[in-house]
Amino acid sequence: MDAGSVVVQVIVVRWSVSSRGGEGARLRSRVPKGFLLPEGVSGPVVHRVECDELNGFVPRFRTFDSLRPLESDTPLRIAVEADGVRVFADRNRRVTAPPARRLAAGQWLRWRDTAGGRRRVEMTVVNVAAIGRPPSNLFLGAPVYSAESVDTWIG
Repeated sequence: MDAGSVVVQVIVVRWSVSSRGGEGARLRSRVPKGFLLPEGVSGPVVHRVECDELNGFVPRFRTFDSLRPLESDTPLRIAVEADGVRVFADRNRRVTAPPARRLAAGQWLRWRDTAGGRRRVEMTVVNVAAIGRPPSNLFLGAPVYSAESVDTWIG
């Protein structure tokens, strides 16, 4: 396997404490954990989706032909190995994170983390696939592994 076999989608959702209830919470809850990938995309790629309270949680999309945005935006790291992809956390950036998980060709995982202070909250969802040419609907289904908390994998 090589770096061309990795497809990543990073979804960042930001809101203030004022939208913790009512209309803001309703709109935020509609943001999916996976979006369609651009048609014909191939790895290595990071598809970044940002949804913010300030714009009504309407998604904004950017695509990068490199895995660098993953390293700058999240504590997750990727090691491409001969027979798969290993996904792990940089413990210097996130002390509490799930242990490393290995993906075989065709598998994918979802990692979610929420962080915030007294006024702003940010949720990051990262979908990682070991597949060079993914179908555009890849991240709309159920992952092989998911971490909905900071320290446990399901699957």
